[in-house]
Formats: sequence, C-alpha cells, structure tokens
Amino acid sequence: MKRTVLITAIFVALCATFIFDGLHQSATSHVTGAPSGRAGDPAGGGATCSGNMCHSGGALSLAGLITTNVPASGYVPATVYNITATVTLPGNQRFGFEISPQNATGTFMGVLIAGPGSQLTQLNTHYITHDSVSTVSTNTKTWNFTWKSPVAGSGPVTFFGCFNATNNNNQNSGDTIIRTATVVQETAATGMASISNAAVVSIFPNPSNGIINVDFGFAEATGEFRIMDVTGKMVFNTLINETSGIKNIDASQLKNGIYFYELTSNGQILKNGRIAILK
Repeated sequence: MKRTVLITAIFVALCATFIFDGLHQSATSHVTGAPSGRAGDPAGGGATCSGNMCHSGGALSLAGLITTNVPASGYVPATVYNITATVTLPGNQRFGFEISPQNATGTFMGVLIAGPGSQLTQLNTHYITHDSVSTVSTNTKTWNFTWKSPVAGSGPVTFFGCFNATNNNNQNSGDTIIRTATVVQETAATGMASISNAAVVSIFPNPSNGIINVDFGFAEATGEFRIMDVTGKMVFNTLINETSGIKNIDASQLKNGIYFYELTSNGQILKNGRIAILK
C-alpha cells in the first residue's frame, strides 16, 4: 500500500513539473519576438499580446509611442524614413513590441527594414518586433528601424503598434500591454501630374482579368506603364508607343490581388491608382 502511495505521489509530482515547465515555456517563449498579427492591426484582427497564453495584466492605449521623420507635408513614395518606437513604464525591467504599417483596411504598406545594430527581429516583411537581446532595460526602452514608403497614390499609412512592459517574473502575469498608432500622410506633390492630357486618360476594366486597356484619349501616345505590389515592388512594366492612343496590356501572369499602377509619359505621371486582378 505504501509503495502504491509513493508511486502515485511521484507521478503527480512529475506531472506537476511538466505542466509548470509547459506554462513557463509558453509564458516566456515570445522573448525572441512577438508572433505576427499582434500589433492591434486590422490585418491581425486587432489582436494584441494580451490574453490566452500571452501576457495578462493591465491594458493601456497611449499616443506618441511611435515617431517618424516623415515631414508634416507627408511621405514621398519609395523613400526610406526612420521610425522610432519608445515605451516607458517605471518599475518594469523587460520590454517588447510589434509594429506594422497598414492602411485602414489592413493592406500592408511599404517595406520594413531592420538596420544593422538595431537589435530587431523581422518575423516577415509586414511585422517588426524585438529580439531577446533588445528586451532588457529599466523603466524605458527604445528601438529604431527604417521603413520604405509605398508607391504613389497609396494614401495615409498607419503604424499600428503593441508594446509589452513586463515585471520579468518569468510568468505571463503582472505585465502591461500598451496599444498605440501613428498616422503619416502622403505628400500631395506626388499625385497625378497637372498636365492638359491627364484628365482624359483611363485605365479599364477594374477589376481586370489581367488584360488591361490604357486609353490616352488622344491620337498618339508614348510612355511607360508599371504595376507594383502592396510593398512597392515593381512586378510588371511595359513601354508604350502607340499611334492609336489605346494600349492593350497583358498582365495575366500576375496573381490575383490588389496592385498599384502608374502611367508616366515624358517623366510626368499621367495617372496612378489601384487595380484588382481577378481571374
């Protein structure tokens, strides 16, 4: 009987150890970076680092935690800017964060870049977060990285962010989650060029099955038609030299999705905007 009790006690103790280790691992497994989609962003469904097996504790919403050197007049398309993320909460010894630049509907905008010595882990091209080295600090922590703005016509971009201020107790309790967001505008100077022929140019159909018609609205046309993905990377381009004024473009090799187009002539933007490819 005593032997049975002893074996049972050992079994219970081992189970408790395994359970504790599992919980401990879950509570600290994000020290090397937050999972994607935890920035309180639309693409992630508004999820943060709070709840479930993540961090528990208070929740705050604060402005001004994400700052940029984007001028008040707005960002210039395809330009690299400095982004700074700072969280301050006295009494805490470890901090983490995740940030994603998106528009209001959750489309990822531009390209995030973790520069040398920035101590950041980029989980993918759309979210940037801390690594294990960059989390330890007392009362406050700052991270720096860069961002390449999207193509012309993209409009306002919001940097959605979620910060975590922890008490470093190796558990997921007693921490504070802080949500924030910073909006940057696109400079008005990069819109459609104000030239006499711009108003008559049309791009159709939209959505398109990949065959796109460019109608200049006048007899002869020369220029270039470019298509970019949501990160600003050019995925298609073709030169235009038409005597009929209408160019039929076959971009059917592109996958279904939302893209940006730009039509230029003599160094000026005739028309730009978004186009959907649906086949």
